[in-house]
Amino acid sequence: MRNSSFALALLALCSQISSGTPLTKRQDLSDDDLTAKTNLFTVQGTIFPNQTDVRFFGNIPYAEPPIGSLRFRPPVSVKPRNETVNGTWFGPSCIQYSNGLPTVYSQYLTGFLLSPGQQTSEDCLTLNVWTPKGAKEGDKLPVMIWIHGGGFTSGGSASQYKYGDRIVRDQNVIVVAINYRLNIFGFPKAAALGGRNLNPGLLDQRKAIEWTYANIHAFGGDAGKMTLFGHGSGVDLYSYSYPFDPLVRAFIAQSGSASRSYSFDAAGSNFTYVASQIGCDTSGTSDAIFACMQSKPASDIIQVYNKYNSSLNNGAPLSFNPTPDDQVVFSNYTDRQQRGLFAQVPT
Repeated sequence: MRNSSFALALLALCSQISSGTPLTKRQDLSDDDLTAKTNLFTVQGTIFPNQTDVRFFGNIPYAEPPIGSLRFRPPVSVKPRNETVNGTWFGPSCIQYSNGLPTVYSQYLTGFLLSPGQQTSEDCLTLNVWTPKGAKEGDKLPVMIWIHGGGFTSGGSASQYKYGDRIVRDQNVIVVAINYRLNIFGFPKAAALGGRNLNPGLLDQRKAIEWTYANIHAFGGDAGKMTLFGHGSGVDLYSYSYPFDPLVRAFIAQSGSASRSYSFDAAGSNFTYVASQIGCDTSGTSDAIFACMQSKPASDIIQVYNKYNSSLNNGAPLSFNPTPDDQVVFSNYTDRQQRGLFAQVPT
């Protein structure tokens, strides 16, 4: 374990909260109070349901839709838009993996899953912002950025357990929650990638944090007071991926660790199997297989993945999750610990 602690992160967060500019509560909100003008476009927000003092700005794009030739590729920064983004509710969540088998979450802890009726789509690279009602540009409030868990196969920011309104209601902070690509769409392990950029889902997280850093001022936040927190190993992985420019000044890793076992599939056999099941000629080059997979309906791709794993296949399911590429996932975390190659901020 690194020489840092959860307590230090909480201490850092508390100091950030105490340094936020006090807000003057307003009884009424004008249209201007429910809009935020970012560097790229204007976002129309709303008051979050069942709250009176929390504004919500959802469905905010931080990258171009990862479709067509951008499928399985690193995210591309969203372009400026001469329009107002409808941020009055969540955008679609990223495509989910589900083998249809019952789990403790589907049976007992449904609040951890996507909210009932929540749509999914490949066009999912959006984030959501909750702010105190009176927050405005210049208030420089601390910012908490949430990375959802789900084993890198499912989950999203639009689940009741992960709503940021309660934190905002009780603390003078801004909460940002992000979507990122999952399962085969976020971790394709395709041979055509040549061992590079194997984890676009993790690159999505970075792109969302970069967008927040550049634009959170429009919501009343301070880019110099950002804390990254979340379930799963995403937070710890991020700290090793960006040791010298994390953009955030504290981490709260609620579960999971980067020092875990990783599956290797250098030949891209799982990716090629899925391709073979949806009509791609797998006797050709890896580039041809990759291009074919980029052209197929996303629903066909995820159906093959789900169907194969629903039978358990004697304990050998298809696996699409973080893979060492020595860019954002590494094969030897002990070595990186010893050399101090991690973001040395309170954790």
